[in-house]
Amino acid sequence: MSSFVKKAYYIFIFQKKFLLPAIIISVLLGFIGHSINGKPIGTNAGLAYLFILPLFQFFIYELRYAHEYYFYYNLGISKIALWIACIVHALILSLATLLL
Repeated sequence: MSSFVKKAYYIFIFQKKFLLPAIIISVLLGFIGHSINGKPIGTNAGLAYLFILPLFQFFIYELRYAHEYYFYYNLGISKIALWIACIVHALILSLATLLL
């Protein structure tokens, strides 16, 4: 495997811990937002996901499991790269739901 593919796989492993809870909470917030403002559920869920995913990363990895950053740093992925990957991932999914 190339270095890029390995790093992408490690980033996926990093995000796997909070990906499903962030999606579930975003969809629930999408239903709540739909009942309040009448916009499509996907639009509300996408906007919620944009904020929920970085918040989950902050609460899980900055406060609870801060020592795990050393593991990813030893794999060649910095803390900044993990944050950028999280924000880019959230932006891509949010824009995809806004355009649908």
